[in-house]
Amino acid sequence: MIYLIPMLVALTGTLGLNDDKAPAPAQIEFRRAETKPAAGLTEADDPMMNDKIYLHKKVELDNKDILSATLDKPPQARSYVVHLTLTNEGARKMKALTRQLMNKRLAVLVDGKVISAPFITSEVSKHAYVETMNKEMAQRIVNAFGGK
Repeated sequence: MIYLIPMLVALTGTLGLNDDKAPAPAQIEFRRAETKPAAGLTEADDPMMNDKIYLHKKVELDNKDILSATLDKPPQARSYVVHLTLTNEGARKMKALTRQLMNKRLAVLVDGKVISAPFITSEVSKHAYVETMNKEMAQRIVNAFGGK
């Protein structure tokens, strides 16, 4: 189950690390997602909901909209939580986007792969919370923004 308070996005995935060099920073994207195919949309799988979604090409928010990220693992939790703080511009865009997408889906991609596409149930602005069962993925997201 995915909870948005204001936004909790479940993430899973692999790192695909190259032994020869340090991995490039994780590339985060937020895109509108639809539940039905239409012209101009790209089909993708949502591993959290175990269904097909259809992505818009436009990236609504990305790394430049994220100011910082920190990692937390609440006691007795099985997952890791990445706390994202958005820039002022990122917060403005996220607020407008989530207002428009109420009860619709917003896809989160890491390195071009859909990680989750939850239904938006509340307006989000300055802070977003990303949840993952994969500690390495969570740490990779945090490292992309110089956090710990």
